[in-house]
Amino acid sequence: MTVFLSYGHQDGPVATQLARDLEDLEGGVWLDKSLTGGQHWWDEILRQIRDCRLFVLAVSRHSLNSSACLAEASYALAVGRPLLAVRIGKVDLLGAPPEIRSIQVIDYVPGDAQSIKDLARAVLHAPLPGPVPATLPPAPPLPESYRDRFAALFGQSLPMPEQVSALARLKLDIDNDQNADDARELLVVLRDRPDVAWRVREDIVTLLAQPARVSAPEPADTGGPAPAPAEARPAPAPAPLPQAGWYTDPTGRFEVRYWDGGEWTAHVSRRGQRATDPVTGGA
Repeated sequence: MTVFLSYGHQDGPVATQLARDLEDLEGGVWLDKSLTGGQHWWDEILRQIRDCRLFVLAVSRHSLNSSACLAEASYALAVGRPLLAVRIGKVDLLGAPPEIRSIQVIDYVPGDAQSIKDLARAVLHAPLPGPVPATLPPAPPLPESYRDRFAALFGQSLPMPEQVSALARLKLDIDNDQNADDARELLVVLRDRPDVAWRVREDIVTLLAQPARVSAPEPADTGGPAPAPAEARPAPAPAPLPQAGWYTDPTGRFEVRYWDGGEWTAHVSRRGQRATDPVTGGA
């Protein structure tokens, strides 16, 4: 039986080091780096959780915001797997689910001798797993990833209105710490499509030429004084927005919605019938 390591993909470098340390302690660690998405991937993850000896959640603001990580942890508890929460950055647990807040959390810093000792002690004293229930609890549904929302980018054809709609949505997310890396990668996918419009490609080139927003790594809570704030830098000039026109409605409520060159308006249409529908929820 192995250790199952669940982590937010943004925490990949720290999670990789944590996996190495767990392997040194336990001998076998399973994490999902080698799997692709889809239902088969999710079924395999759930099977690995049922078969593991210990479920380790790498706790960070990324994993606590990940529907996949939270579903994995909930399923591990439902099938009787011991859960060890390892905090890999400074994060407030007040917003975490009750099952995470109610267990002991240990702190982990890669390369830190005390962290390795604390990790070894926690793994050594983790309870043995009970038998998997004869009647399995309902499997959590396949979580929707950020990339799933842009599945059309990987299709054979992408009409101009859908190109502009995808560009507008990705443009908003490249400054979103949670999705920035994925958004930039998807912009590259859109840019390199053979059917992409010249104007869309030029806008993407301008966007990608801007320096990527680099988030500082989550510092471990050492109890020392807080570091001095970094010197503020001027914000880069905004990239040009798509030109005004009717495009695929990003809310999905109507067929098309009018983009006025700066934002989505309330003017919508379905089957040629125009109506008004205020944009809500930050669409």
